[in-house]
Amino acid sequence: MANDPAERIVDQALARTADQLAAAHSQHPDNPRRCAAGCHSAWPCMSHRFAERARHAARGDWRDAWTARHDLASAGIPVAG
Repeated sequence: MANDPAERIVDQALARTADQLAAAHSQHPDNPRRCAAGCHSAWPCMSHRFAERARHAARGDWRDAWTARHDLASAGIPVAG
């Protein structure tokens, strides 16, 4: 189906990794200025920003997805296979 959002994802593994990373680094429920993960950073932390970029890239051009995969790997974040 042409309007199915799942069909627009060019990199499923990148999308899964982005979703997992965003869930792990969500906004703290008691302090909206902090990350809920134990990274002790202001929200949105770097990992959450990586996740948002990867989510966008997973649904865009394959070159964006490839670049986002490289950026995550450079930061030590493995892309789920």
